[in-house]
Amino acid sequence: MKCGDVLSDGLNLRPVNFDDRKILFEWRNDSLTRKNSLHTEIVNWEKHCQWFEKILDTHRLFFILEDKYYPVGQVRIDIENGVGTVNYSIAPDKRGFGYGKIILQLCENYLYEQQPSISLRGIVKKDNIASQKIFLSLNYAEKEDDNYFVYEKTALSHYKIKNAISRG
Repeated sequence: MKCGDVLSDGLNLRPVNFDDRKILFEWRNDSLTRKNSLHTEIVNWEKHCQWFEKILDTHRLFFILEDKYYPVGQVRIDIENGVGTVNYSIAPDKRGFGYGKIILQLCENYLYEQQPSISLRGIVKKDNIASQKIFLSLNYAEKEDDNYFVYEKTALSHYKIKNAISRG
């Protein structure tokens, strides 16, 4: 899959652009999104716009998942020292339809095609059961911290799983 390819079921993972700033602002300040986020404060429009402009200038791995051209979620990967930390959220009216797993699968596939040596990590609050289930269902290793679960997947484990599925 290449970024921007529309899959047969109408799903598309595309790069974030300037026109997405309003919807990302709305999703960011949603109460459940804030509850599950590592940063729970409400963000004002001015601060969001400053962050958004900076992230657009410096960030290549920031995507919107669309279903039949309708935005349903966002995912960002922050890479440092060969590890990509996953940050994702699903539109409030689209939760519970499986988009969380889909967005992570598509982003994983894209990332491993572009940068095959990257490992991925997700940091999830202990009361965010939905995200915990998604990472586990995608074969991430789970480690418990005081306040979080940390999920990790190496590039090697991604390829082993992908090859086992394609052979089976």
